[in-house]
Amino acid sequence: MPEPAHDDNEQNKVAKKDGSLHRYNSLLQIVPVGLRWMVLAGGLLEVILALTCIFVPNMSERLKFFTPNALSILVILAIVVQIHIYREQWKVMKGSTDIAERALVAGQRAYVSCSVIEIGHAVDGTGRVTYYIFTPRWDNDGNTPTRNFLNHVSRRVYEGRIPKDWDVEDMWDDGIPPDERKAVAAGIGPKRFIKGQSVSIPLEDVVKVVSEAKQALIWGWAEYDDVFPNTPKHVSRIAVRITAGGNPYDPGQVVFTTTFLGKYNCSDGECARQGYPAGWKGPS
Repeated sequence: MPEPAHDDNEQNKVAKKDGSLHRYNSLLQIVPVGLRWMVLAGGLLEVILALTCIFVPNMSERLKFFTPNALSILVILAIVVQIHIYREQWKVMKGSTDIAERALVAGQRAYVSCSVIEIGHAVDGTGRVTYYIFTPRWDNDGNTPTRNFLNHVSRRVYEGRIPKDWDVEDMWDDGIPPDERKAVAAGIGPKRFIKGQSVSIPLEDVVKVVSEAKQALIWGWAEYDDVFPNTPKHVSRIAVRITAGGNPYDPGQVVFTTTFLGKYNCSDGECARQGYPAGWKGPS
């Protein structure tokens, strides 16, 4: 049998009531919580004012008392609400400005890295090779120059294989006096490069590297600031294993291979996650 018509009407009323409540709740969600409290406080003041009017003896006096004071409360409420709106707009604008500033810095700041190790050699008075020279090339791939650029490169030749726990502390050649053991300062323009600090490996060690009796390791870092204010110092680090083949006594017949290692090769946040943030020079 069909349902009575009045049941349908009841269901429609319930559905309309639920729809009204949903729209009301949606409206409340749109209005900020702070604004809701302001309106509630204003309404409460109006109620208190209306209750106060009961103690005024006659109607005309009540109207004179209530009307200007009610308008004053509404004006003050409107001012407070407007201040709140301006404050929220300022927060949004500041957030947008901060995002735009970060995007500008990320897109324009200096980015320094090393992807090439240049190799040369030195000879004595007889033309005999005495050692080979290894020089990292620091490239700035950013659109602005570096500031306060410093770099240092270390090297070590290990008997046998390079240990997994090799020490990344800064090292210096024995011939360099302690008071001269300082990082090399420089600067790199946008889309330019410079040759970093050089290290040398004696010929006799290179001979043993060729025979695989020894392994050579070069590591180093470059620290710099960008041109933007209130940005952190940046760092790029490298660690390269040097292998060689051929005849090391003849620079034209020896071939070097540079292999960038997983450890210590990093920049900025990657270095911090590895435990080598900007400013780190070795175990304290």
